[in-house]
Amino acid sequence: MSVSESMCLHCEVRPRSIDPRQKHLRLCDPCSAVKGLRIVYRRRKGWTRERDRRIQALVERAKAQLPLFEP
Repeated sequence: MSVSESMCLHCEVRPRSIDPRQKHLRLCDPCSAVKGLRIVYRRRKGWTRERDRRIQALVERAKAQLPLFEP
């Protein structure tokens, strides 16, 4: 697991929670305490690794201030 994979998906500042009840969300304790964020990051039926990789690629493009989609 790389450093970025061990960080909170939302704030990207603190390490992910080690609480087994919240670990699947991949959020830090303060972020997982916010109900709205728990809803956003909850994996739903049909969630695949491919979908997760696609979302992460879009996040990286947004951070680099690149267009999310090619014309």
